[in-house]
Amino acid sequence: MSCGEEMRHVCVKVLSPDPQLLTQHERQLIGAWSNRFFGSHPLTARYTWTGIEGVRFRVLVYDGEELVSHLRILERTARVDRKDVLVGGLGAVMTAPERHGKGFAGMALREAERLIFGEIGAEMGFLLCLPELVPFYAKRRWQLIECPVEIAQPAGKVVWSECAMRLPKPGAHWAPNSFDLGGLPF
Repeated sequence: MSCGEEMRHVCVKVLSPDPQLLTQHERQLIGAWSNRFFGSHPLTARYTWTGIEGVRFRVLVYDGEELVSHLRILERTARVDRKDVLVGGLGAVMTAPERHGKGFAGMALREAERLIFGEIGAEMGFLLCLPELVPFYAKRRWQLIECPVEIAQPAGKVVWSECAMRLPKPGAHWAPNSFDLGGLPF
């Protein structure tokens, strides 16, 4: 666990994907946030989603002893412009509702960027989101993918109905013309 200087008593912890590494309290809290943010959303029922397959890391942010933010990083080979490209995908990005706007998710995203490019060695970061979240991610270097993004579903490939964003590798300036996520959404 490393403690950040930009906020008092705030620490970022990186875990391997093993769900047993989370305490029971952390699992319950993350489950409650997931239910609140994703449980009743129509997209949750419309698509079949990736479970923990391919998850490489969890990033947890604590304010003192309290878990306040969480995200998962998945490793996936996507097909971008007809080439296989290793991506670090974000999923389950969540912050305690009463802690929104305090910078906790930004801390988690900075650590995710380090892991995506430094540990995984991905060519880009990738995430799926709703249109209202695009400005939040855009402030953190994420760029909207303008071409359709194909995702796998049990009946075959479909085009993702909402927004997809990419985090370019530092120094990279290419925008995809075609994008196949190479699996279920996360």
